[in-house]
Amino acid sequence: MISIGLLFVSIVGSGGAWAKDQFRIASDGRVQMAGETFVDMKAYVSSQTFRDVGGRCGMDAAQGMLGARSGLKAQAKSSSDCTLAITQIQDEYWPSGVTYTIPVWFHVISKADGTGNISDQRIYDQMTVLNEDFGAVAGTLGENGFNTRIQFELVGIDRTVNDAWYAGYESEQPYKTALAKDPTNYLNVYTNDGGGFLGFATFPQYSAGTLEDGVVMLSDTIGGRNNGFPQYDQGRTLVHEVGHYLGLEHTFNASELCPTNSYTNGDLILDTNTQKAAVYGCPSSPSSCGSLDPIDNYMGYGDDTCMVRFTAEQANRAVCSLVNYRADLFEVTPTTAPSTPQITNTDYGDEEIYLTVSDSGSSPITSYIATCTDGKDDYTGTSSTSRITVSGLTNGVGYSCTVTATNAAGTSTPSAGSPPVTPEYIPVGLPIWLLYEAAKPASP
Repeated sequence: MISIGLLFVSIVGSGGAWAKDQFRIASDGRVQMAGETFVDMKAYVSSQTFRDVGGRCGMDAAQGMLGARSGLKAQAKSSSDCTLAITQIQDEYWPSGVTYTIPVWFHVISKADGTGNISDQRIYDQMTVLNEDFGAVAGTLGENGFNTRIQFELVGIDRTVNDAWYAGYESEQPYKTALAKDPTNYLNVYTNDGGGFLGFATFPQYSAGTLEDGVVMLSDTIGGRNNGFPQYDQGRTLVHEVGHYLGLEHTFNASELCPTNSYTNGDLILDTNTQKAAVYGCPSSPSSCGSLDPIDNYMGYGDDTCMVRFTAEQANRAVCSLVNYRADLFEVTPTTAPSTPQITNTDYGDEEIYLTVSDSGSSPITSYIATCTDGKDDYTGTSSTSRITVSGLTNGVGYSCTVTATNAAGTSTPSAGSPPVTPEYIPVGLPIWLLYEAAKPASP
């Protein structure tokens, strides 16, 4: 039931009902939801109230509000292979040897007091997770999933300070209208308070190419592995929401019953077990419909650490949705393992070394991994961009470094080792002449 003009939205089957007039973040960081007050967002997302209102994902509410607000109807495509009512698995949606690359634009919305102003590095780390999980990259937490052959390239970040826009649902239309980069050509990701959810998106069958398109994320969830945000700390929330952006349903598909597992019921996918309701946490043997619930699937509601895969048929449906509803969004590139990168520049800071590498000649790169050694111990750093930081080093000790590049097809051989780089503490703010005088040898 969606009623625009009233301030209540009921989300059937997602774990409860969410009332947008009941979610508030106070100036001191306390979170108010459904008549309860929590000391901060971390406490809220760890509460039973969060589960009761279906706070893991706001797709159902967003989809309903979109339809009521704009009057949009599902777009009918002549292929009819991946509508909101059916999935038809087709060979053309799993071509081998190619990658679909989607350009991504991040819009960071924050409050005047700095709330929500996430760093560029957290966005870089999140992009690494997105590519690792969609690419089932070997050696990562998602390596046992199915490689969707969909990858993502960060093309821009902009920042806006606007307290009203930081309220995710209250101001969705104004900030999307003002900030969106052409939705037919870019995946727009907006970060704010999420409106009481960790994130929300709408299906391409409704909103592809419109200003309503894109993904809205609670800023706290953006980041890489072990990013410090309770049980949702592995960057999997954006993976989940981009799944919706590519036409994937929840594994339980907002159903309180056990639908017949078919291409026209449930999540419209056969290779995910039937599931009747959302499952939170990481239960060891959940079973709701006579088979194990797919708690390890990115399109469920589990904790980030137990979500580790897309299935083959989810990948097929996602590519189908991409080529049929977002034909101008992506580029198709041949996929080969990256060539050996070359370290083109080195720099250092306090207990850190910074490495810049040349383009490996293969796109898209999901991650660069730098390894620096003092001859005894190895230290590593990872980045989705060609500037990699290796931290935790000892000042005054020389390190030789190598870099590998990874994409969906594999990992390159290591680069040649760099000449020794010695991290050193550099005082900030001292005049150059004073640094010069301090470095001069003492007079006899």
